[in-house]
Amino acid sequence: MITIEPITALNMFLFKAVRLRALQDAPRSFGSTYAKESQLSDADWTKRVERWNGENGAGFLAMDKDTARGIAGSLLDQNDRTRAHLISMLGFSRTGRTEPDPNDPAVIEYEMSRAIP
Repeated sequence: MITIEPITALNMFLFKAVRLRALQDAPRSFGSTYAKESQLSDADWTKRVERWNGENGAGFLAMDKDTARGIAGSLLDQNDRTRAHLISMLGFSRTGRTEPDPNDPAVIEYEMSRAIP
């Protein structure tokens, strides 16, 4: 059974492991690279956890017992604080908005959304 847990300082190493695994498994799906993030210090990962679970965002791990299987996060829109951006999650439809990947302009990122019933 999969459970959802907030990303915290206590599970930071699980977060780091699943994030690095995701960067290896689907390198074109992220705005960063395994090479870059695998070099981050534990202090950098702690800062990331704080950013994902502070006033501007929330991050979660999908857990299968003691194994992290995925990440989902949201960040508040800096221009409209009534909106949030869901990040690191699939199952959505393309909106038609695109932009080049910041790490590889030849790769196109597609904005996606999903209606909440």
